[in-house]
Order: sequence, then C-alpha cells, then structure tokens
Amino acid sequence: MGRFHTNWLNMMFPRLRLAANLLRDDGVIFISIDDTEVRNLRYLLDDIFGDPICSTSATL
Repeated sequence: MGRFHTNWLNMMFPRLRLAANLLRDDGVIFISIDDTEVRNLRYLLDDIFGDPICSTSATL
C-alpha cells in the first residue's frame, strides 16, 4: 500500500508543480479525486501552493 502512494505522489508532484507555474495569481484549479487519496492530495497541494489554500471541498 505504501509503495502505491509513493508512486502516485511521484507522478502527481511534477504535474501539480507545472499547474502552479501556469496559473495566474488569481487562478483556480479544480481537481476530481477518490476519497481515499484526498488527504495525500491536500498535503501535496499545501506543499506546492504554500499555505493551506483549499477553500472548499465538495463531495458528490
């Protein structure tokens, strides 16, 4: 299980870093993800974008 998360994080990090570089300061990013990876994604986004910036998390 841990190795899967490492692979997933290693795959997502450069993509999100690129997205951060391409976004304007007032830009918005929408991400759709499974409930099991939400916490890992939040850690990744906080690391890339700085302070916790997620204003809303919606579950459908």
